Amino acid sequence: MASTQGAKVNLYAQWKENTYTIAFNSNDVSASANPTGSMADIKTIGYDDEVTLTANGFSLQGYTFAGWNTKANGSGTSYADKETVSELSATNGAIVTLYAQWTARPDTAYTVEHYVMNTSGSYPTTATKTDNKTGTTDASLTLSGLKDSTLEVAGGTNKSFN
Repeated sequence: MASTQGAKVNLYAQWKENTYTIAFNSNDVSASANPTGSMADIKTIGYDDEVTLTANGFSLQGYTFAGWNTKANGSGTSYADKETVSELSATNGAIVTLYAQWTARPDTAYTVEHYVMNTSGSYPTTATKTDNKTGTTDASLTLSGLKDSTLEVAGGTNKSFN
């Protein structure tokens, strides 16, 4: 500061750019499987800096990776895999979590095992019949109109069931 009273003093603002971190979450959305894999955070990103998102390192059996979102349920801002982003948070020191988004595969293989009750009221330990099918992961399956006259019941007679 100037030592002379009434002297003009120029002050200059000193700016420091805010930084944030991007964290990746595998986002377990499946009732039947857990995501595998891991991804490191992208740390100390300047607010105005452009950064390319790391390629997805997670996998989820029966699902296809569909991108990233700032909300686990997909209602936030969406980003593509390896998209170039900037200005995700103006809050200094913030952690921006990106959640993996998954699409259920419509071609998931499954097997239906049929166990036909014996005349004694017990069930066999191995399936009487199996059917190999495909369907959408974690979708509900409704069985109706079951009829199969090829199943043999103990005692040698064929039995239909409804």
